[in-house]
Amino acid sequence: MSPLSFIILLFPIMVFAQAKDDKFACSAPDPEWALTRVAQWAEEMDNLGTTAMRSGKTLTKFGNPIDESCFKGLSPENAKKRLARIEAGIGYAMTQAQRCWSNIGFAGTTGIIPKLRRTNINCSETKFAAAAKMGFFHSPTCDHKYELVNWGNYMDTAPMRWVGSTLFHEALHWSVANNRSYHNQTHTRNRKGCDKSLYEDRVYLMEAACFPRSDVGAELYDPSFGAANCPGVCEKGLTEADSAVKFNQAGGEALYGHNHTPQEAKIICDKIRDVPRKYEASRKELKEVTERFSVMKNLGIQKLGDSENGKKLRGLFDEAFMLTQNAYDPNTSLEGVKKNFASKKVQFISQVKAICGGANTPPLQDFCKDYTPEKNPFLEEMGRLSLKLENIKVSDFNLYTNAPQAPALVPAAK
Repeated sequence: MSPLSFIILLFPIMVFAQAKDDKFACSAPDPEWALTRVAQWAEEMDNLGTTAMRSGKTLTKFGNPIDESCFKGLSPENAKKRLARIEAGIGYAMTQAQRCWSNIGFAGTTGIIPKLRRTNINCSETKFAAAAKMGFFHSPTCDHKYELVNWGNYMDTAPMRWVGSTLFHEALHWSVANNRSYHNQTHTRNRKGCDKSLYEDRVYLMEAACFPRSDVGAELYDPSFGAANCPGVCEKGLTEADSAVKFNQAGGEALYGHNHTPQEAKIICDKIRDVPRKYEASRKELKEVTERFSVMKNLGIQKLGDSENGKKLRGLFDEAFMLTQNAYDPNTSLEGVKKNFASKKVQFISQVKAICGGANTPPLQDFCKDYTPEKNPFLEEMGRLSLKLENIKVSDFNLYTNAPQAPALVPAAK
């Protein structure tokens, strides 16, 4: 049968092989991974493995082809930069999708991974900043052809957080997310407030909720006008689908995917509303830790002045302090922070023992009177912080992970 091809702008598409969400939830991408490692992780998380991968002259690290139109007329330098931005954007979209599934529980988020790995990137059309296209084949091999068109100037220069969220957005059109016939008439909907909210559109809702650092994410979560706090907006986005998009193919299979039940929607929407609250709570806790460290540092180490011992202890304490700061940073590995903090604690104990074992001057004796290895406010504080590190929940703030950096293209000389 000849293929049916159409732009996924107003019309939805059913996923051809939904990724196993529970499989993705078991393994989280390390934010410090290099892009090659992210590509390896994506292949491991893809329940199709290497099946049905696309061919092409230029392939990304994720295995998907890039059309020659993406390099036409570009200098070698800009061609290299465009490839880097495409790969970085895909990697960020995939890893953020996994974080979003773990933290919020949207159906279909991690399902974008096998789709993006089989998407052809095309740069020949320029009407929109980006658009999703698909050739749908009725065949025993389920041979679906995903296309991302309109990669152009916007994607070449925009912040990478926007590039990643846009790729995520377009990939959602190949999942269960399509529910609104006005999807491409965003001017008819409000981006702020509760009335006729754009975020009753499931694709926009999922993009914004999963990418709080993006422009749409900032809008959704804004405490003064964000739709996340509007009664019913999120719930409508998850439970409703316009009749105009509920069309069927021969055989009766619904192409727009499924709606959530009201009970499911309430759970997910409550989690969305918790995203900025938990993030701000972690910021508040970090501030309290910072203030406490400052007080602790001034309690006793100042007695040693600028002596060599004083400098050593201040250095170790400052390093431990920085590790606690990093523990609240979604762009670092929490396990690595815990390991390094334990090491600093051991070093601090050893240093105090070495100093106080031969204390023979009044300043050292004064210090060691209150700061022995057995009774040491610093060690008590480090013990308290060790317990705090163990109780930190990365899910409280890892949706705020920074997008990877990739250079913008250099404008062609006129």
